[in-house]
Amino acid sequence: MLERDGRILFLKRKEEAGEGIELPAVYGSLRADPLSQLAEAFKKQTGIKAEVGPMAIESRHEHEGAHIPCLVFLMKQLRDGEPDPATVYSGFEWLTLEDARMRRHANKGRWLSEPMLRVD
Repeated sequence: MLERDGRILFLKRKEEAGEGIELPAVYGSLRADPLSQLAEAFKKQTGIKAEVGPMAIESRHEHEGAHIPCLVFLMKQLRDGEPDPATVYSGFEWLTLEDARMRRHANKGRWLSEPMLRVD
């Protein structure tokens, strides 16, 4: 997650059920370098070059009936610039975590309605 002035960058995605929000994400694997995967996916999804910082939130994500651990890392932006989301997204929005929890979530953002632990 990229945070500015107490707000977090969320991507907006149009789905059949309507538009929902999600954080830039990647299904990672410990067999590969998950932090490099995350930095690369973050740049592709947001248009922002960033490096992965410490873990900020621990939660879970339900996917095909299984509960998958969801780890959210702080991202440090390396250059000034505004987001330029990939074409699969309809835009972006800066929201507090509390505001984001009350919004409609895209499929990859459903974990926002699950219990979470903020670790930062």
